[in-house]
Amino acid sequence: MPVPSSSEVFARTVKELQPYAADLVFVGGWVHALYLAEANSDERAIRTEDIDVTIPHRLLTRGRPAHAVSLVVPASTGLR
Repeated sequence: MPVPSSSEVFARTVKELQPYAADLVFVGGWVHALYLAEANSDERAIRTEDIDVTIPHRLLTRGRPAHAVSLVVPASTGLR
């Protein structure tokens, strides 16, 4: 099985986290790629090998982060 590119992993992670879009914030190197995509820019984005996401503390009381993490790990590793 081929190893997915960092862009494919990031896209899969974003898709899996879509239900939490109102609560999560991407930080770090991939933010540049998101800004360029939003602007429909042809500029090449800075990419990293990790994906940094902030999860608000208030979600801890609702049990959602554990579920969000369970979505991210398979998406980021290519495992299902």
